[in-house]
Amino acid sequence: MIKDILVWPNSELGKNSESVSSIESIKDTLENMNDTLDSSGGIGISAPQIGILKRACIIKSSIGKNVVLVN
Repeated sequence: MIKDILVWPNSELGKNSESVSSIESIKDTLENMNDTLDSSGGIGISAPQIGILKRACIIKSSIGKNVVLVN
């Protein structure tokens, strides 16, 4: 599902994000992030940019595959 992207100076972007306990727990969030990134034309997106305070981001790589980083 495509989500709205929060932009600075939105106060949510200044908050601390929580660690991710398991990939399974944020599977839907990662799918939403991927859909949103693909529709935006950007090169990367983080979970806080769609209003989810979790430590996760997706970056488009030059080989055509997205790189998912989770902490």
